[in-house]
Amino acid sequence: MLCSLSKRISLFLICLTAILIIVGFAFSYQTENVFLVIIDGARYSETFGDETYANIPNMYLLSLEGCLNEAFYNNRNTYTKNAVCAILTGYWDKFIDFYPLNPSIWEYCRKQYSLPQELCYYSFPYIPDDPDYLGDFQPVSLHRRYGFDYWPMRGNYNSNTDSWNELEAVIENLHPKLVTLYLGDTDHEAHNGDWYKYTQSIKIADEIVGELWSKIQSDPIYQNKTTLIVTNDHGRHNNRPNEPFDGFKEHGDKCEGCQRVMFLALGPDFKRNYKTNTKQTLIDIAPTIAELLNFKAEYATGKVMTELFYEEFPDVNRDGIVNIIDLIIVCMYLGESDFPLNMNSDVNRDGMIDNYDIGIVIRDFGKKFEY
Repeated sequence: MLCSLSKRISLFLICLTAILIIVGFAFSYQTENVFLVIIDGARYSETFGDETYANIPNMYLLSLEGCLNEAFYNNRNTYTKNAVCAILTGYWDKFIDFYPLNPSIWEYCRKQYSLPQELCYYSFPYIPDDPDYLGDFQPVSLHRRYGFDYWPMRGNYNSNTDSWNELEAVIENLHPKLVTLYLGDTDHEAHNGDWYKYTQSIKIADEIVGELWSKIQSDPIYQNKTTLIVTNDHGRHNNRPNEPFDGFKEHGDKCEGCQRVMFLALGPDFKRNYKTNTKQTLIDIAPTIAELLNFKAEYATGKVMTELFYEEFPDVNRDGIVNIIDLIIVCMYLGESDFPLNMNSDVNRDGMIDNYDIGIVIRDFGKKFEY
């Protein structure tokens, strides 16, 4: 009788462990959707480099809710085609005809999740044939294991406002999981040499980002389950002596003005009101998105920006190892907000004790810590 009971208990524990492992991997991060906004060619000195934030009041306020990297760079090629591909593939890529050699984040996501096309979306313009852009470039690959069958739904790009209006309709009707909104008016107006229109286009992009976050947070499908990332593909030349507004017209070299770009991220897994000067680059964006959405960007060479995430403390009782005791303590306080400070079951420090905390403990089960 005792032997039979022991076997039943053992079987129950095995089943429970298996279930918790599945739950753990499924809930390692709270992000279920990612929106990436690329503001083409906005120089850092006109965005977060201006301490008055005159052109970006909405993004400044959002930075207080999330993370701002003040040392974020395009450290290679400061042209749109190369930089956009670096952002979306996690790799400084070569090209086959007009397409990057390696898969984009949408291709990874669609294939590994078996997603229909309409759940991955991007807006990107037709770029006419010229020496800089080499034709009808698109940031999606022809990779033999990914490629056309996993391309995202493509929106029509005319202006920043038109692109935003179309995305609003897509959000309401389709609720895509992985979205890239390209805002190109800033670069266009700068190349035309119109300082006023250049700075106004930054302000319009800022308004769009603010409206996008408000829409995300007011939609029950996205609310508190969505990450927003905003960056630039490149900046612009530094101003020349005695010509304070001349340098902004062009880009393409390795000056500070061209290489330094903004990086803003906020969402359920990101620290709040956090600034960092850790140097990171465009190719780190794709692996970070892949980490959050739990797919593998296997050809990306960038690094996951884990510094920006909530810190995790899976060794709940601080005994030096993550084990069954830590799991039991988390389960004891599941759903609670009042718990002993020396046994903090809120593993990811997000103010809630939930399945995400269980998932982190299981993910790091057996891991040792030194104090």
